[in-house]
Amino acid sequence: MEFIEYQAVLPGLRDQGITEVEDDQGRIRLEADPSPTLQVLHFKSETSTTPPYPDARILDRAKENLPAEIIEILGRLHLNEVIVVPVCEWQGVIVCAAYDLANDETWIEFDAVAALHQKTRDPLAVTRGEFSVLQVMIKAILENGESPAQDLIITSDLIPLLIEVFPDGTVSVTCRQDVADELVRNL
Repeated sequence: MEFIEYQAVLPGLRDQGITEVEDDQGRIRLEADPSPTLQVLHFKSETSTTPPYPDARILDRAKENLPAEIIEILGRLHLNEVIVVPVCEWQGVIVCAAYDLANDETWIEFDAVAALHQKTRDPLAVTRGEFSVLQVMIKAILENGESPAQDLIITSDLIPLLIEVFPDGTVSVTCRQDVADELVRNL
């Protein structure tokens, strides 16, 4: 895992049709440009309150299964690395996940570096071998998250992909239509 300067990541994301948008609360979200080749999957759990995007396919899921399903999606896409971006500073995410991450060996080795980035939105590059840390973060946000300031975005600069994790138990996945069809069939 390593933090990357925020501005250095944006050109690669733009190449995939992903742009940044600031909302009325000062949170900076990443959004996929509208395209007929993209589909949004709205994973809705029993606690979800986030409304689906227009034309999203709604899939009911148990909240406790969502972290593993996200990691499975990344595996099905054969991604060796993803980019993880908080909508606000990392501090909200790290505080939310601190207890759970304290037991993860990979995170323990990385914790001192992460402490230096708590007041930033610098993207975190996470490799396939470190997806366990990502799964722990997602689980903690879904179980302990209390505000939209703890929303987490997972993306790639290699393919059009945008995964949004909301503390209310909702996950939104924007990807190519053919990929969405495969995910719906196989998850």
